Amino acid sequence: STRLIIQAADQHFSLTDAPYPFAGVYGLSPVFKGDNASIQSPFYQAWLTGAWPEPFIAFHYCYNGSVDTSKSTCQGHDGLQTLGAYNESLVQGDLSWYDIEFFPEVNVVDFVYEPAIYNYWTLNLTKLSLGDKAQALNKSTGAGAIFDHASYGRGAPLSVNAYAELISTTAASQITLESPPNNGNQSFYQVDCAKITTFPPIRYQFQGHERLWEITPSNYVEKLDDLCILNVRTLGDGDFIAGNFGETFAKDKYVVFDFEKNKVGLADLSW
Repeated sequence: STRLIIQAADQHFSLTDAPYPFAGVYGLSPVFKGDNASIQSPFYQAWLTGAWPEPFIAFHYCYNGSVDTSKSTCQGHDGLQTLGAYNESLVQGDLSWYDIEFFPEVNVVDFVYEPAIYNYWTLNLTKLSLGDKAQALNKSTGAGAIFDHASYGRGAPLSVNAYAELISTTAASQITLESPPNNGNQSFYQVDCAKITTFPPIRYQFQGHERLWEITPSNYVEKLDDLCILNVRTLGDGDFIAGNFGETFAKDKYVVFDFEKNKVGLADLSW
């Protein structure tokens, strides 16, 4: 077998003239039929040549407060990204595989580029609820779940209307923060720290399986010093159109990307 050595350094460089978004969507974008090498991710091209054993990239977080207090499954780091395979020992039960979708609204309400770019790991969101209370999805555009672990992926993805419902349910009050927990344009709200366990989980269902995936209250409430803040990020207006499913959603989950079949795999993380 051939050893592949990757050497990286902490570098700073300008991306002002870059023709394509760098990193962002778990660092690598899917390849659609008809894409030429100029927009195919380096990992995909390397896999085609046999440089990587399998067409998978996997990711999981060892966040502060997780079961893995020593962060041993991340080799002492806050997260671990695996290229060319995935670690079956970190999968609790089975992986649920979902086909990614072409979702043009991503270039309208989320990542807006000219010319438009649509190469994102996007799933079709079929259900959204706060606890057992269903929240409406946009009927004219559909609802896209865009997997993104960069800054856009911080915060629980909700629609404007669902966020208003959560604010009401948790009796939250608006607050101005010098350093908010995510970079969304929505307002931020604080809640009573003593009542977090009474808040509803945020639940999502993606096309392809009946399974509901949760963000627990302890994972969508961010503790900043002595404050407890709803770490929610919204896009668009009204009912759910699109959301970035990243750091907040990925907690306690194992996420796998299949570059050959254009699928996203999700499983509960086996700590």
